[in-house]
Parts: sequence; C-alpha cells; structure tokens
Amino acid sequence: MNLKAKPKFVDGRNKIKLKYDPTLDGNFTDFGIDKFKIFSGFEKNFKNLVKPTPSQRRILSVLNSKISCVNQNKQGTGNSFALVLYALSLEGLHGEVSSLIIVQNELLVKQYKEIFDKFLQNYPKDKDNKVQYLYRSDEMVELEQETLLSKITPHILVSTPHRLLDIICKHPDDPNYIHLKTLKFLACDDADTLLIDHGKKINKKRATEILIDYINDLREKVVNNPPLQYCFMSSVDITDKVMRLVTDKKWAADRPILPIGIPSLKSYRFEPAKRLPNYISISPILVTSSKNHQERIKFFDLKTSDLANNLESIKKIRSPVGKEFDENYKRYRVKNRGKLPKILLDSLPQFLENSNSKSEKALLIVPENVSSLKISNYLKEKFDIFAEPINQLEFSKLSNLFVSTDMETQFSALNPQFVIATSAQVAGLTLPGLKKIVCLGIDSVVDSSSLVLLGGRFRLNENGLINDEHYNTTDKLRSIEGEANISLLYPKSAFSIIERYAFERIILKSGIIKIHPLMNEFEPTDLSTYKELFEEDGDIFEKLQQKFEENMKIEENKYDLFSFRNEKGGKIKSQGPSNVSGILPEENE
Repeated sequence: MNLKAKPKFVDGRNKIKLKYDPTLDGNFTDFGIDKFKIFSGFEKNFKNLVKPTPSQRRILSVLNSKISCVNQNKQGTGNSFALVLYALSLEGLHGEVSSLIIVQNELLVKQYKEIFDKFLQNYPKDKDNKVQYLYRSDEMVELEQETLLSKITPHILVSTPHRLLDIICKHPDDPNYIHLKTLKFLACDDADTLLIDHGKKINKKRATEILIDYINDLREKVVNNPPLQYCFMSSVDITDKVMRLVTDKKWAADRPILPIGIPSLKSYRFEPAKRLPNYISISPILVTSSKNHQERIKFFDLKTSDLANNLESIKKIRSPVGKEFDENYKRYRVKNRGKLPKILLDSLPQFLENSNSKSEKALLIVPENVSSLKISNYLKEKFDIFAEPINQLEFSKLSNLFVSTDMETQFSALNPQFVIATSAQVAGLTLPGLKKIVCLGIDSVVDSSSLVLLGGRFRLNENGLINDEHYNTTDKLRSIEGEANISLLYPKSAFSIIERYAFERIILKSGIIKIHPLMNEFEPTDLSTYKELFEEDGDIFEKLQQKFEENMKIEENKYDLFSFRNEKGGKIKSQGPSNVSGILPEENE
C-alpha cells in the first residue's frame, strides 16, 4: 500500500508533518523508495532485506518528506543502508554533486562502496557517474581519485572530511572545482565522532565543521538555491550534543529538522539505556605474573559490584560525583598511560588456551599510543601468532575474514587469527562472523562509548543487522547461537581503585550487561573497603585520591586525579592543547 494517498503523519513531540507514516509495517516502496527506478541489484544482493527495519522506516519517512534530521539509533539497525537508498533516489543536475556522505575513515568509505556496487552491478559503465569515493591514501591512489573527479562529476560523493578539504585547498581559485554549489543532501555518518569531542576541549573547528561551513558559504552565492537537507547519524552518543551543535550553527535554519531517537530524561528514569545487544557478554580479567614455575602467568576474573539493580544504576550514572569523575578520568589516563605492559602480550597464548579460543579469530584492540606493527611482529616472532594491523588488510579481505568455513582453520599472514586495531579504527564497520574481541590494557577502552562502539561490530544475523529484540532490557538476557564476547585484559599491578571505579562506570553507562567470568577464579580481593568509599560521608574525590596513593605507593611525581578541578572544587577547566591547526586538522583517519 502506497502512503502517498494517506493523510500526513504528524510527529507527536515536534508537531512536524511527515509525508510517510514511520509506524507502518510496510515495504521500502511505502516510504518513498522507487525499487524499479534504482534497484537493479536490490532483490539479488539483498535477499534478507525485504522490509525496512524500524530505524530505516523512521529515516526514510523523514528524508522523503524533505525534512532534515538528527538521527540517533542503535548500531546495526541499517542506518547507513537507508542513506544509500535515499541518495540513490535523489535526482541531481548534470555536472553537479547532489548528495555528499561524510564518513570518518578510509575503511568506512570502502564499506559504502561495497553497498553501492551491489546496487549498480548491472551498470558498470555508469558507476563513476553515479558515485565516487575520496579518502587519504598513497600518492598514486589520490592522483587517480582526483583525475577521475576532474573528468566526471558524480551524482553522489562519499568522502572523509580531510580528503575533501585536501582537494578544496588544492584549488583555492576554483571554488566550483568539485561542483558542490547546488548540493541537495549532506549526510554525516557517525556524526557524534565527526563533530563532537567527548571529554576534551578543542579550541579550533573540526574538519567536518569546516567543510559544512565552506559548503554553506558556497551555496549562498547561488540565487534561489533551495535549502540544503541534512542527515546527522549517531549510534554511540546518547546525548543531544549533535542536535545542539546543529542548532547553534544554524545549519538547518531554513528547513525543518526533526530529532529521531534522541532520548528525554524521562525515558531513563527507571532503567538505564540498553546500548549493547544482549547476546554480548563482557569478561574483565586481571593478568599477573605467577610464582608457580609451571604457570608463569596467572589470570583472575575481576570482581564486580551488583550492577543489575536498575534504580541503583540510574543513581550512579546520574550522580554528580560520577559525572565529574568521567570528565577527569580520560585526562588522568592520558597523563599516566605508557607502553603496553609486556605481560599482556605474553599472556595471549595462555589466555587462548584457558578460554578455549585457540581456533577462534578475533579483533585485538590496543591503545591509540601503541604500534600495531610492533605488536604484530612480536607475536609472530615469539609465539608464532598471526596478527595483522587493520590498515595492512584489503577491505575485501577484512569484510569476510571472520566468516567461518567448514575447512580446518590454518592461520597465516593471509589468514590471521587477530586483526589489530584501536576502537576508533573499527567504528561503524560491519564484520560478519565476528564473535570475539580481546582488549589489551586499561587504555584500550577508556569510556562507555568505546565499549558500545566495539559491541556494535558483532553481527550474528545473516542479514548483517541487529534485531530490535536484542536491545531489550529484561533481566533474562536472550542469546542467539554463537554468543559474542568482549574480553578485557588488565595488568593487575596497574589496576588500582581508580581503574576499578572507572570500569564500573563504563559498564553502568553501557546499559545492562552480562558479566561472564572466563577464568573460573576470581581475584583474591576484599571489595568491602572499596564499597565503603561510597557509603560514608565526605569528598569521594579526596578518598579516591588517597586510596590510589596508598595502593600504588606513589610518593614522587604525584598526579592529582582531580587537578582539573578549580580551586573551589567546581567543574573542570580543560588545560589540554588543541590538536587542530589551520584549515586541515591533523587528525587520524
């Protein structure tokens, strides 16, 4: 049933009229998508996507009503696929880019290319006219990108913000070089990552903000140019920071903009937000050296507080103490992080043995300040473990690496057991078949957003999506075949009371999570002293600092965990230097 003949749907909260009803359990055509016009490869290559997901219905209903949106949906619900559908359905002027999709890094550009290629496989000669892709690479690849762009202006452009700014800066006297002056639609995938710096203050604009401002200035010079339509996608952040930025910048001032999925405080009054699929379990493990000569390394499952009480969880999440701690903890870790403890790398063979994971492929998540290549070489030379840095793998290889086969597993450089990456490098990636993630060190996951981002990489369904039912908040955690696991390996010698509290905060803010002990032996630690910190009166910050110094016996070069607090004990004032300079911020793609 086509909804064009139906009365308009009115959004209850914002009173904005929509042309399509997002609550209808219909097909893609019921939300403004013409299958016969653009879908030559749809039914052949996307057999499991007969109907749009609830998230896709909301996005397509808003966009095809010609309204902008700030979309906040859970990971794995088909958000990027909806952007592809809408961009393909738009008609643009010949010789002008009509749709621009901005993504964070090269791997995400290539992931979009894989989706577009499936739609356009019957039209190989028209691919470059329809879509082109820009990302930073070696000199030869970048030259090929620019040569193609100078010959053919595509209907759709998928790019990282830095690469597009690179090309713009190469042609300062030709503002129409990329033909963005009549751009119709601009989408930011993972806008929370592209636009918001969580927990740190950036004094200069980020690359995506610079790019959007440039495009708006360019479009203003065209007479009678219709307002630009936006879609800002966010799947990790659960605040309204992106919406506030868009409003403050007045990017969508000339066209209605609808927030989709941004929660009100009321929705979290009685239970924490469910941000991870419930088939994921978390295994925090302490690693230490052993006096037993037959067992050089010892593993302990981390003892955790009871985090299942929803009301207590909400109190802890919202407590001013906890919020201020979160803001300071990242700075504290940056100040204190050093080399990755060697014991964590040496523990991998025994960990695989103890957790029955010797034949299982996994992501190996490391801190940002660690060399993935050095880790790869160390594991190969000492243990004959094949672990490849993610930037050394072709995307076509990476996207199918974790899919199981009936053949006996034989790991090699071409078929590694581990893919080494940081949490930021795997943001937004769909990795079918992935069931295991191992995080090395305290700084591999420093906040709840990093943990939630990692959890979104598990796609255990055939269609590569995460069903809404797997985000339920019931106490009985339903699982599906091949339950996924994230193991966090921490050095026991450096895991102080501060890190324990930070871990608890990460778990609480990620929603109700299943803690799964893997080592079958809990740490020999009495948590009563830790729990007393939150039951007695007094300044929790001073008590944590005191306990930290006692446990770690720090007498020299003390670092005040809360040194960013002002003299009156108020909120922090960032003192960190900006990592942005000039028009092209030096940020990692």
